[in-house]
Amino acid sequence: MHGWFPWSMWLTSVVFLTVIVWWFIGVNNGRNDDANAPRRILDERMARGDIDRDEYRERLTALRER
Repeated sequence: MHGWFPWSMWLTSVVFLTVIVWWFIGVNNGRNDDANAPRRILDERMARGDIDRDEYRERLTALRER
């Protein structure tokens, strides 16, 4: 039984760190999506041709000033 103790501590540490990293990545991805949503929408509209270059620059400037 004494021989399993170091392995169980190591395995517990690896699992704990994996859960922490997984949670941190998930939380950050959610925040980044929300923060970049207006810029992403503006980029998509430009790519589709809904707005021209001048309007894109004007709206991008307005977004940066917010």
